[in-house]
Amino acid sequence: MGLITKLGDALQSWGDRLDLMQEMFRRNGALPQDPRDREAHGEMRAAMVACLNCAHGKECQTWLANVTVDSPPPDFCPNRSRIARLNGTSESRPA
Repeated sequence: MGLITKLGDALQSWGDRLDLMQEMFRRNGALPQDPRDREAHGEMRAAMVACLNCAHGKECQTWLANVTVDSPPPDFCPNRSRIARLNGTSESRPA
């Protein structure tokens, strides 16, 4: 497998993972409303890193396919606390 193919596969994998993150945030009302909000940019950057480093991509995909829109994120989600903070629900665990 060539370098370009490997790079393309990695970018596709990252894109797929970030699509899952976006859907998780969207379903929980945690996507920033104002694209100019600098604080939200920092939160979303941290969320992306947490999601890309998460070992539960397949579980996340399955969970998203089987739950309703307003279901809170699963316990395995590294962004669970961050989502709760951004959508105004209480969450005691750290992000």
